[in-house]
Amino acid sequence: MAIAIAFASVGSALEDSDFLFVPPVFDVTSFGALGDGETDDSQAFLSAWEAACFVPSSTVLFPATYSFVIGPVELSGPCADYITLRVDGTIMARDDLSNWNVDLDGWLVFSGLQLFRLTGYGVIDGRGDFWWAYSCKIYPFASVLLRRISAVEISYLTLKDSQEFHLSVESCNEVYMTGLQVVAPSDSPNTDGIHIVRSENVYLQDTLIGTGNRSKFSRC
Repeated sequence: MAIAIAFASVGSALEDSDFLFVPPVFDVTSFGALGDGETDDSQAFLSAWEAACFVPSSTVLFPATYSFVIGPVELSGPCADYITLRVDGTIMARDDLSNWNVDLDGWLVFSGLQLFRLTGYGVIDGRGDFWWAYSCKIYPFASVLLRRISAVEISYLTLKDSQEFHLSVESCNEVYMTGLQVVAPSDSPNTDGIHIVRSENVYLQDTLIGTGNRSKFSRC
């Protein structure tokens, strides 16, 4: 729970200060994202992230009621502390395999950060139905990959229909996951819920996981 306590503490400290600090919000629609469910909004996302990266306590926002086609992308640090990515709308994967970056081993990759929060009441939709026909015969993908992050909170989001793993936590420390829903059809291949590898101090609570039955499928 260290990360949640840390975020709460910084908020209290700011409230007790002699001035009103309003953490900056970088709305991806202000950087050109359309959120129409068809246009690739990856560059707008990357631009918003770049603007927020060195601003402490900043938030990159995917607003509600929009559907953003993204990725695959990598958001890497170092960045300032207490960066938040808030997803209140829907983030959708591309549905064209020819446009996927095979140099990445995830769809949304976050690496080299500290005191990072991924939260919101939206949906991260891997659109795995087009991917499962290949079922890692080309290359495997995690929908959300967290790598080499110190102190991270992932909360309240719905992760659905991943390409393969929904969430992979690799070489991280102090990971706090709460209020997540991780869902995919029972006959979807290798859509594991959460993978935890070489990580320490990982906490998971109040999370629903209902994904494909891995035992029905052979790994490749």
